[in-house]
Amino acid sequence: MTRAGIGALVELTRRAASFDDFRLAFAGLTDQATRLVDETGADLFLPLFPDVGSALADGAIARRRLAGVKAVALAAGRGTRLAPITDTCPKPMVEF
Repeated sequence: MTRAGIGALVELTRRAASFDDFRLAFAGLTDQATRLVDETGADLFLPLFPDVGSALADGAIARRRLAGVKAVALAAGRGTRLAPITDTCPKPMVEF
């Protein structure tokens, strides 16, 4: 996880604020990644959960699960397998 990647997730969340069915969160981060999220203040925009189970138990996320969410995109790591696309675009922002 990089500062640029965290910034991309925060920006994606900000741009998607008008979509009721859109929700991002951090779950199961390493200690180093958790410190980076804390340092950047990203946890003010994106909830931080200790693990995926805790995230899925959250009321806002659980409501979306019941509302027919069809996909979850996991975007962890440096994106080396998506290079050269991720050389200029953080992996969470890659269109698919």
